[in-house]
Amino acid sequence: MREIGQAFEDHQLPPFASARDAALLALPALVPPSRVSVSQSAEKVRLLNSPAYRGLWDNSVTPYMVEPADVLNSRVFEAEAFCGPARTGKTDALLLNGIAHRIVYQPRNIHVVHMTKDTGRKFSKEKIDKMLRDSPELSKRLTGERNSNNTFDKAFMGGMTLTIDWPAISQLSGYESPDMFGTDYDRMPLDIDGEGDLFSLMRKRNETYFSQGMTCVESSPGHPILDEDWKPEAWHDAPPTTGILSIYNMGTRGRWYWPCPHCEEKFEPIFDLLKWEKGASPSEAGEMAKMKCPHCGYADITHDLKRELQSYGVWLHEGRHGDLVTLDGDIRPTTIASHWMQGPAAAFSTWKQLVQRFLEGVEHYRKTGDEGPLKTTVNVDRGEPYLPRAMSKSGALTVNDVRKKVIQLAERTAPGNTRFITIVVDVQGAYFICHADAWADGLERTLIDRFRIFKPIDDADRPFDPARYHEDWLTLDALLKREYRVDGTEFSLVPIVVASDSAGEPGVTEKAYEYWRRKQSEGLGDRFRLLKGNSNKTGDVSTQRRAYTKQIERSSNGKKAATDISLIWVGTDILKDEVTASLRRTEPGAGSYHISSQIDVDAYAEFCAERRTAKGWQMKPGVKRNEALDLSCYGKAVVIVIGAEKIDPSNPPDWALPVPQNSCTVDNRSQTLMVQSRDEPPKDTERSDWVEDKDWF
Repeated sequence: MREIGQAFEDHQLPPFASARDAALLALPALVPPSRVSVSQSAEKVRLLNSPAYRGLWDNSVTPYMVEPADVLNSRVFEAEAFCGPARTGKTDALLLNGIAHRIVYQPRNIHVVHMTKDTGRKFSKEKIDKMLRDSPELSKRLTGERNSNNTFDKAFMGGMTLTIDWPAISQLSGYESPDMFGTDYDRMPLDIDGEGDLFSLMRKRNETYFSQGMTCVESSPGHPILDEDWKPEAWHDAPPTTGILSIYNMGTRGRWYWPCPHCEEKFEPIFDLLKWEKGASPSEAGEMAKMKCPHCGYADITHDLKRELQSYGVWLHEGRHGDLVTLDGDIRPTTIASHWMQGPAAAFSTWKQLVQRFLEGVEHYRKTGDEGPLKTTVNVDRGEPYLPRAMSKSGALTVNDVRKKVIQLAERTAPGNTRFITIVVDVQGAYFICHADAWADGLERTLIDRFRIFKPIDDADRPFDPARYHEDWLTLDALLKREYRVDGTEFSLVPIVVASDSAGEPGVTEKAYEYWRRKQSEGLGDRFRLLKGNSNKTGDVSTQRRAYTKQIERSSNGKKAATDISLIWVGTDILKDEVTASLRRTEPGAGSYHISSQIDVDAYAEFCAERRTAKGWQMKPGVKRNEALDLSCYGKAVVIVIGAEKIDPSNPPDWALPVPQNSCTVDNRSQTLMVQSRDEPPKDTERSDWVEDKDWF
């Protein structure tokens, strides 16, 4: 007993918590909710500390965010949806100010859903933690208990907990919360693990709180318009789309209005009302941009009037009888307060930026067929949904469009302006199908060869089957030396890269990896690559990268580890947009795509085998073959990964020089490789191991 007593003296238990301290922590929960609105509370308790401004939150900077923020305290609405461009202050005004209000004036649990676990972590550290550090009224309400201020969970007095979640069903089930906030809604999956859309799942979490529950989502639009022929049926109807604007359409449909400084009639400041001189450069057009009143035609509303007009701005919503009313008026019957504001009214962007970026996006699209910058500026800068060209009737690719891109070339001949050649391979059940592209300056390309490999290299009396036989992959060796004459010269080029699909029937991937390792051991790893299609399954193609190299990972003992295999991951949805645009270009030049007259006509229909939908590219009904479209995407992915998009024309790499200086040049008179790459040892140019065309067909 003496030993036990001594042990207690040496290792004393911590003292009991005092009743006083416990009561102090709990008392805030007993305080009636304050009547201070979210916008008012921000001006009382939230301090900002940045290089541009230090002081209390000022609602006059973003007056359009006052009403949406104050809806968070509404007992009439159970949800709030705000759609707007970047640089509006929407995340700060809705989420951060909403959190600050709850901490001080209405302690209760809040769950914030971010795009991913990683972006949630970043939001917690760079937004939440900074707000707490800069605002003493907020930070002093942290409980100070152990584990009360973690990355994804923070505990405050009054029993309030702030939790950062991400869109996974495991994070969105099994609990209830009066407040559910979601940010960047259109950058999240449309369907959460097969359980439904995020907005509906979030609303389920606070149903038991009845009129005290609130679900709030904000985002710039990111999903495409679904109907090109859509016409609005009501004052503020948004185009048919998915994501944040579909929620907006279910709500009160509020828009931000300014009074015209000339006629005093209210109008919505949208991008289409901005005017500039036609033919001006993007920079010049931005400088001269002015807004035109749609009522009186007054066209001298300049950007320097924007701050004053904001102070007179008002939200008008659709009324029950088809008129426009304020939010406290006779609104259309709904429990969702919804607001949509467009780019010209955003506090932290200028009309010059909006116009310049739009015209730069248009110019980039015309030159390259890449809609990425144009879509980004429409979605993010202007705050509007975008209709991809491939989804429009005028942008749909037809067989006649492809026929118009045919140019006259001899067999296995590249245009005279060719700088380098790539070959891509698609794995089919009983053959390889291959495309050879000749690339000129500005990534103008020509499909110069299309062929199948379906006979074993050893002439074995068996079917060609790359899923079963390793040796069938050896037929690809010849592609690295396959020559294409450059039109108008005495020289040919061999491909700088041969790339093959690595997926297919069971067994294909294993054989592809083995062949890739063989090329690595031969020092040809830079010239032979493997590809894997990576079509977007979330419905938001804007988040899908076009092409990038990534190590394959495999799980071992519950942990992922990188293997030796490196693949080119191909964002097929976006690349199909680009290919379609390139084939529809009527004029030659950078970004245009041509077809050699030697290509069989079956390829024309394969280029048109799919159609663009809101969820990406899908096969047209009754169509079975799309190899030409897939291979054209693989070819574009290859040139992206090898850096061909970023070539400096004044100092190109040795593999992109004109013949005969090009490192892949073959002298047709002597059948020898003229110039060797600086990065590779000399290669044998004998052709005894080649498989002739007649053996492939």
